Amino acid sequence: VVLGNGVTTVELTPSQSRVEGNYSFYATVSGINIRGSLAKSNNVKYVFDETPPVPSFSIGDTNLSIGETTTLKIDFGEKIKDFGSDDITVNYANSSGPVSAFGQLADLSSFDGGRSWSANFKPNNNVEGSVNFSISAGNFFDLAGNAGLAGQSQNIAVDTLAPAAPSLSLIDDTVNNQEIINGVTLSGTAEANATVEISFSSGLTKSASANESGAWIVQLTELEARNLGEGLEKVIIGQTDVAGNKSLLSTKAKFNVDSTADVGNDLALSLPDTLINLDEQT
Repeated sequence: VVLGNGVTTVELTPSQSRVEGNYSFYATVSGINIRGSLAKSNNVKYVFDETPPVPSFSIGDTNLSIGETTTLKIDFGEKIKDFGSDDITVNYANSSGPVSAFGQLADLSSFDGGRSWSANFKPNNNVEGSVNFSISAGNFFDLAGNAGLAGQSQNIAVDTLAPAAPSLSLIDDTVNNQEIINGVTLSGTAEANATVEISFSSGLTKSASANESGAWIVQLTELEARNLGEGLEKVIIGQTDVAGNKSLLSTKAKFNVDSTADVGNDLALSLPDTLINLDEQT
């Protein structure tokens, strides 16, 4: 088609199927020679691309506890346009199903001109649940104009709820020698599968793993019990849940260690009269 201004437009139809890639073409004018050569236009370059971009997700840390954040990275395989934070849906859930938001996704940016993107996710405090990220189809495009496909990330487990202090079952107010020989046992309850830390005022520390029901037990060897020394002993316990959150410490429990009969005037003798005369003999 020759326009009035001398510009010619031509619609090109490939004679065979094309694979995606970079191409170029030029035009010639039949019957016109310039200095003995066929008249030829400049090369025009173009890219043939009919593949839609697809988001691929990666997450720095998939288990978040108190004070932790993670980085979300998205690779589309090629540079894209018309994409922003509003195109990312954050899906929250707990054991009962979907719930309202309990975190923030922020600081979305591309560090290579539009192919790779990153953002930071921070959960709220005192929550337990899971989070993933999804992108709907058709909300973004590659540079050739192909509409993007949908994608969804893996889940992030969130536990920013600190466990309560574990309980300690009462032991005897006084631990005697036979109990030391048998082994002093402490037990109680904590969160399921938590690690329980026990600290004694004499300096001894012990740990135990709670079972799936939360029950835990620790037994001191005879040597450990004797090394507590005689007298008042105080015990403080805490726990760390499977997410790494630490509990408050329990109220101090107290007991006495008394392994010898003559300590503390347990057995004392006295004579009212240390001079015995003839009449006092029996």
